[in-house]
Amino acid sequence: MTELFDNIQVDNELKLLGNNYAIKVKPGELIEIYHNGQFQKVARIAPAIEKRLIVVDMVERCGVQKKKLADALGISRQSIDTWVATYQKRGTEGLVNNTKDSWKKNPKRFTGNKARELEEENKTNQEKKQKRELCIDFEDDSTGTRLQPTDKELFSQEHDYQGNRYAGSFLFWPMFDNYYDINKFLNKHIGENKIVIFLFAMMQVNRIFSVEQLKTVYKGEFGKILGLKRLPSAPELWKRIHDHVNQTKETSKTTLKAFFKHQIIRGIVGVFNLFIDGHFIPYYGKEKVHKGWYTQRGMAMPGITAIYAHDQSGRVAYFDLFDGKADIVSTVKEIHDDWKELNMGICPLIAIDREIWGVDNFCELQPYKIVTWEKFSDEAQLYEIAESAFGHEFSWQKNTYKISEDEKTYKDNKGNQVKMRRLVYWKIRANQRFAVVTTDKESPAPEIALAMLNRWGSNENTFKYMNKRVGMHYNPVFNLSGESENQQIKNPEHTQATKQMANIKNQIRKCEQSLGKIKITTGKAGALRENATRDKLQVKLLLLKEKLRAQQTILEALPKFTELEKVTGETYKTYSTDGKVWWDLSGALVWNSRKKLIEIFSNYMLDNRDTIPVLEAIIKGNGWIKTTRTTVTVRLEPLERQSYQSAQIQLCRHLNTLKTKLGDGKLLLFDVAPNPYHVQK
Repeated sequence: MTELFDNIQVDNELKLLGNNYAIKVKPGELIEIYHNGQFQKVARIAPAIEKRLIVVDMVERCGVQKKKLADALGISRQSIDTWVATYQKRGTEGLVNNTKDSWKKNPKRFTGNKARELEEENKTNQEKKQKRELCIDFEDDSTGTRLQPTDKELFSQEHDYQGNRYAGSFLFWPMFDNYYDINKFLNKHIGENKIVIFLFAMMQVNRIFSVEQLKTVYKGEFGKILGLKRLPSAPELWKRIHDHVNQTKETSKTTLKAFFKHQIIRGIVGVFNLFIDGHFIPYYGKEKVHKGWYTQRGMAMPGITAIYAHDQSGRVAYFDLFDGKADIVSTVKEIHDDWKELNMGICPLIAIDREIWGVDNFCELQPYKIVTWEKFSDEAQLYEIAESAFGHEFSWQKNTYKISEDEKTYKDNKGNQVKMRRLVYWKIRANQRFAVVTTDKESPAPEIALAMLNRWGSNENTFKYMNKRVGMHYNPVFNLSGESENQQIKNPEHTQATKQMANIKNQIRKCEQSLGKIKITTGKAGALRENATRDKLQVKLLLLKEKLRAQQTILEALPKFTELEKVTGETYKTYSTDGKVWWDLSGALVWNSRKKLIEIFSNYMLDNRDTIPVLEAIIKGNGWIKTTRTTVTVRLEPLERQSYQSAQIQLCRHLNTLKTKLGDGKLLLFDVAPNPYHVQK
């Protein structure tokens, strides 16, 4: 066994540079470059410009260690730093040796000592930064941080192809730019803070559902998909996010409404059929917050409720956040009032689950168009409807339905009543019947029926898939320091008095039942015979009725509601959603853009069942990114199966025709090809 090691020959001429690279310095101003032990090429290191170019290439593209490269070539580490910095600022021309009048021929060249000039330029930049900090206000000052570059600074780093694990994420940029024109929208409403929205969007594209998870990403590569040289550190990220949230606290709701309007004007979402449902986000902390209904657990829990409205294709058309239980009635009113103006006065037809049920809600929503399932339906009564009464026939998901239409009056225990239009469905094949009610007096019955049937696919299923892809539970700026405006709770004394009153009524009922069971007997003279048991029950009944009247007086004097602080000494905290608004806006942007990508990609797939899995594989795939003065080229790794690769190529061709612009007008191009640095055998 020792002979195997004794015969190993070590090449002492190889000088290791790190990152699996090595060189041999040869006579005649030549070097041989090796990678992973394999010979790559021979490079000249004379004249000086050739030497500088090969040094910059080894550092920038190959990632070798500067100190080891300096020792191998017999130069200083400072020289390498100077050459790399000069190349990044001036390109190849900056590396050319100076002549007496070189600045006249090419003003891009440095003059004099390049190291001193770079040092002076850095010093000047630092002075400008200090002046900005002293002379401008807080809002403008925030534009100087690393995470808030201008459009000119985004995608400004020029480089040859560099490997990137997140290259597939670039597929979303054409959707953001051409589909949404999101740059123009964000520039108008939040300015250069838009980089926070892009950060949140790219996090959700890559299923990174918290800022804390960014510690697991490759910062250099992830920064490239945002147009940054490198993703900033966690403290810088948190500072930028908190600054953005604080600056937009007063305008976030306005921007959100403008975003919904922007979607409608650009034709991104449908405006006639909408589907509303709530998604509960539980809170497991120690603070006192309002409760909402958690459907998955079948119980009320502390937390917030997110109300989403989707169109018929499952795109997010609207959302809002509520402490505890959501106010669906106000949501319906807001959507109708805002969207009616954008749809030539046509009100949208909104399908809602049974949570909207209530005579008081129906009375309030009479001027609007809603449809919901009938609650507490009498199944026997539905089957008593004659078959001849079912006139409208339509098909949905390979099933045939018929509809019977009538009007029904609904009442509540407060004496309120409302007459509603009712549609009874008859599913022919399964012989099933169920009913819906609507405030829409004009739309055809099949149109209303389809709106309710489509709610499951357009709303319920969308919730199921959205939560896996956009992190609906995450709130980047979690804050419970504020107190809720609603501090009312049910008065426990009133509740206790109500229970006592119910108990007294129950005793009166039992006493009267016992009296009714005692037979009345008379004597010979016809007089009522005395009965000690009956006499005791009558006395007890009189006392109970007197007690009931007294309890009624006590109950009327007690308020139904009181302040929480008066009862427990605590106060309801408000669950701040200032940061979550921006996270969810980014989620809606990603979700709707993904829908558009699926729509485009499905045109090139042989089997639609493969569309989403193959598209996900492309989005998650590796690639290489190249940035020049005018373009950003993304080369995607080809898929193995030929049919999938053909679809991938066609998708990239389609995206190239959109002429997407990044940063300061750089053209985004897509390519499908193998590793550009792969050595052909």
